[in-house]
Amino acid sequence: MCAVTVLEKRNGITYRNADENDVPMIFQKIKDLAEYVGKTKEVISTEEDIYCILFVKKIGYAVVAESEADIVGLLLYYDIFSTFKGKTGIYIEDLIVDRNHRHMGIGKTLLELAFRIAGNGYVEWMCLRHNVSAQEFYKKMDSEYIDEW
Repeated sequence: MCAVTVLEKRNGITYRNADENDVPMIFQKIKDLAEYVGKTKEVISTEEDIYCILFVKKIGYAVVAESEADIVGLLLYYDIFSTFKGKTGIYIEDLIVDRNHRHMGIGKTLLELAFRIAGNGYVEWMCLRHNVSAQEFYKKMDSEYIDEW
């Protein structure tokens, strides 16, 4: 069992590093996202794959936003580096907020935490061209993303 590290508490939401017990809900959030963006058939990973990546190989990381023991938001990321920039950073694989918890600052806080985690490095992510609501969120946050996906 991993020690739970609380990163932030804001507006009744606790933001913390995920632990092994979160894997089933993390995997469900991944499947929910795939359904939302119309890519359900592309999810070939399993709960075991996610567990292995996050807690055995430790090459991916997750921050959960929790409200009353329910995960309502999720940040999945991994380490990257740029030879051009000469810096390390993080790549956001998924930033997910449940539909019924949007417009509450959860996505904003998760994105802010990503930048905090990256420290003096950089943060990179892509956004689906047809995910207009995500694009609008990133623009409102004055953030840049790679839009080639």
